[in-house]
Amino acid sequence: MPRMSKMEKLVNKFTSLLSSEPDLKVVGNAFYDLAELDEFLSLGEPVDKATFVDFIGAASSGMFGREMEIVQPLCIYVKEFGIYHGAVLMGSYNGTMVYDEKLKMGLLIVFVHDTGETRFARMTGVPVEIPEGAFVANPASPATD
Repeated sequence: MPRMSKMEKLVNKFTSLLSSEPDLKVVGNAFYDLAELDEFLSLGEPVDKATFVDFIGAASSGMFGREMEIVQPLCIYVKEFGIYHGAVLMGSYNGTMVYDEKLKMGLLIVFVHDTGETRFARMTGVPVEIPEGAFVANPASPATD
């Protein structure tokens, strides 16, 4: 059996933590450990993933009590690992987004320069483009009265 590279080990660590670790700072640090590898950063290709803008905007409402305007998103896709990552400007705050398409989970990390704090939001789901006027039902959703 071939040995795993440092990058593969860090990807496995990150995806394992993304799906189960309650402390999102630990998950964020695991991603930053991975993102420090030039080898990982050189793998990706920029993609136009406008659906992530809506996904990130929705996650921002939990962080700030309102959806933030998403400006200048950069989305990189690393096909080998099924991971999207990138930088995003939310209002005047800098953020990092990472999403694992196999897990259908992601993490949004935002530095709030006003207070010096870093905020985290775990995103779960599948970002989809919905044509204007379309109706979408989720068959897995429980029925309500």
